[in-house]
Amino acid sequence: MQSTPKKMATKLPKPVMKGLWVKSYAYHMKVGAVLTVAAVGLYKAWEEYFFTSRWTAFEKTYDMEKDFQRKMKAGVFQCIDSNGVIRKSDD
Repeated sequence: MQSTPKKMATKLPKPVMKGLWVKSYAYHMKVGAVLTVAAVGLYKAWEEYFFTSRWTAFEKTYDMEKDFQRKMKAGVFQCIDSNGVIRKSDD
């Protein structure tokens, strides 16, 4: 007896082309929004932790008068000489 080949029971599905770009675009927009929010949150936490702690430590040790005297002796100010004498303007 001769056997007949069996037919395939299922057909291959047609490729989905209609609306594929819109679905892909919507997915990538959602992922991009989530990643952006996560990046901003991490940056704000990093800034709070490192910048604020360093600024607080700087404020504890900063002496404004000592810094002014150092700048005055270095000649940073144009109207005050290194001895602290105020110069007259050349107007």
